[in-house]
Amino acid sequence: MPIPNSTRIIDNSQPTAPAQIGFNKSGTVLLITEKATNTLTTYLVQQDATPSLQPLKRLSAVPTPFGFTFGDRDFVFITEANGGGLGETVSYRIDRVTGAVSNAVDRIEQGNAACWTVLSSDQTVGYTTNTVGGTVSLYRVNFNGTMDYFFNSSVDTPIPSGAGVRDAVLLQNNHFLFTLNNDEGRVRSFWVNRSGAIAPRGMAAIPNSATGLIAR
Repeated sequence: MPIPNSTRIIDNSQPTAPAQIGFNKSGTVLLITEKATNTLTTYLVQQDATPSLQPLKRLSAVPTPFGFTFGDRDFVFITEANGGGLGETVSYRIDRVTGAVSNAVDRIEQGNAACWTVLSSDQTVGYTTNTVGGTVSLYRVNFNGTMDYFFNSSVDTPIPSGAGVRDAVLLQNNHFLFTLNNDEGRVRSFWVNRSGAIAPRGMAAIPNSATGLIAR
């Protein structure tokens, strides 16, 4: 049932093309990525569970902010697709009291059209899907929110994941990563070993219209 007085207009002056919406880990801030305006929008969650009347907005470090995942210590990791070009995963810190988004803490280049990202349950390894490149990029997450390439390289070393890879989900036990590949009508699975590296395991056919994944 809808919460009374909980609807908010993100921007009534221009299209925003929201990509993802989600709460921080403490449930005090609601984050929205706006692809069309290259904006990160936050609302504080009030005591009655409604968003604040006015949002806070700041430009993303790279154009076309898309998917995101919250880590510990108020960090958020956002895939910024760069209009379909060489994308990046960018880390920020979001103040749980004010809702303010910091300047970029760190940036790491990924593949073309970096779109979605997930973190391992211990917050040490991240996985980013690159839609145009058809790959998954791996990166290491440090305690201070900075990132390093997963493999021993100074550049990204993506793993092939099929055409049109979009959404991704990692099982809570960290044993399997699943990707949604719209352009080929498949969900692909990857075995995740103890180091966080992945290897392909199998696939299943799905409708091309599928748009999201959830797993237990």
